[in-house]
Amino acid sequence: MVSRSWDGELIDRCLRRWGYDSTRGSSSRGGKEALAEMIDMAKERNYCTGLAVDAPRGPSRKVKMGIVIIGRETQTPVVPLVSWATRQIQFGSWDRMVLPLPFSTIVMAFGKPTHVPPGLGSDDYEKIRQEIEDNMMAASEQCEEKVRQLKGDLRIPETSDLGR
Repeated sequence: MVSRSWDGELIDRCLRRWGYDSTRGSSSRGGKEALAEMIDMAKERNYCTGLAVDAPRGPSRKVKMGIVIIGRETQTPVVPLVSWATRQIQFGSWDRMVLPLPFSTIVMAFGKPTHVPPGLGSDDYEKIRQEIEDNMMAASEQCEEKVRQLKGDLRIPETSDLGR
């Protein structure tokens, strides 16, 4: 799922050029329709799906309910994926977006999969959402620790920070 914003247009063009399909929407514009389209793509075409779980208005690293709905409707596990780079520029945007620099080592970590059973009560959805978020944060800590180890081994300078 890619935002309908101008920067989302750039991301969407790149994804399509690389052979990926996408749906366009976000929590603030067209999200319900894009979520339904994403679920249909997963079911009908047997696609794996992905989205930034913190939505375009944040807060950063806070999982929203959309991913829980996708997991429930597709009956596929939700697997957090995080990445970090040894050399990067981190922007001062709400989500602290990162741009890896050339010749960086990119570290990726997968979190523990979460299965979303059908027929949950409203309190159960929040528990599942929190479990996904906890698994994502654990993977993020693991990923960032590995980058710290690599930086120590390679003597790579610290992150450039823009917008502060």
